[in-house]
Amino acid sequence: MRKLVLGIAICITYFSGIAYAEEQTSTHTKKTADSVPYVLPWTYEIDFRSDIQQQDYKLVVRFPPGYNESEEGFPVIYILDGQYHYPLVSAAHGNYAWDGTIPNAITVGISWAGENLNVEALRLLNFTPSQSKNQKLSGGADAFIKVLKEEIIPFVEGHYKTNNSRTITGSSLSGLFSLYVMTKEPALFNNIVALSPSMWWENREIDNLLKAHFDKTDLPPVKIYAARGEYELYGMGENDKMFRDLMSDLNGNIGIRYDIVEGAGHSGVNPQGFARGLRYVFGRNELPISEIEKQRMAGIYISDNKMVPKVELQSDANGLYFDDGQSNKIYVHSHSDSEFYINEFNADVAFLELKDKKYQKVKVSPLNQGDIVYTRQ
Repeated sequence: MRKLVLGIAICITYFSGIAYAEEQTSTHTKKTADSVPYVLPWTYEIDFRSDIQQQDYKLVVRFPPGYNESEEGFPVIYILDGQYHYPLVSAAHGNYAWDGTIPNAITVGISWAGENLNVEALRLLNFTPSQSKNQKLSGGADAFIKVLKEEIIPFVEGHYKTNNSRTITGSSLSGLFSLYVMTKEPALFNNIVALSPSMWWENREIDNLLKAHFDKTDLPPVKIYAARGEYELYGMGENDKMFRDLMSDLNGNIGIRYDIVEGAGHSGVNPQGFARGLRYVFGRNELPISEIEKQRMAGIYISDNKMVPKVELQSDANGLYFDDGQSNKIYVHSHSDSEFYINEFNADVAFLELKDKKYQKVKVSPLNQGDIVYTRQ
């Protein structure tokens, strides 16, 4: 009981601090001449009414570069606690997507709308799986899952150019919800980023739910990234053990990564955690490259590319890599027997024209850029 009360107090104190800072900032700006609220570029606010909950929400939507011209759909990243985390997650995604290391996506922040809101009470209601004796307004996660599945997601997919990739992100209580939704609706999200999840809720009931979930044999593919800060103490040792146990016995279509972020606490984990999480869940799976294939690929290749006109493919203990002549090792990874890629640039790599047991050409195709073809020297 004391643990539960302490955990709730920590969460409320943390987020109340943010709310207090926002209130003080708002008060200050009202007294400053010629000041206007700052609006994030390329973002749009949508007032959304949930008939299921009879609750008003605010959706903040950002579209990726090239959205209007594209005939293809985009992944969607749903950001819980949008009132706190939308700018951070959207910026992390935008920077990685600019580099080409993860795909362009639509980001959708979800928060509450209305006046005189008690956001912390609403968080406890929406993000907790069961009702606590100490918090009567809790245990509404199932209803919020229904809001996502039957109202918000259909709205987004009915109005915008989307594909079948859905990611959900959350931290603290919303991190708990991000894990819980997987146990109730396994096919709703392909990717989950859950930072410092409040798994202590109701004597860690989520542990048994996760174990029972992963005991199933017919689960759809999902990638899960979870992390906590080095300086977090309450309940996090149990989180560490839980994720170690889960990762020790996974089937092939489930991916889990768990990090302890150095020098971070409950809030400080978020900048690195969200960035690492997006990079992991959008990253590709990796298979070993056989020694025979490495021998076929190895060699010196040239092209008319002015920035990197010559590369050498060679191997070390870490794998196959391009040496660009500038002391850079750019490793090549295998996604399947015939599909290869460079993680740093999210670039596809194709080995072409096998002759005399050696590939004669290498085609490098960075995301959203043209092909570069190298020919064996």
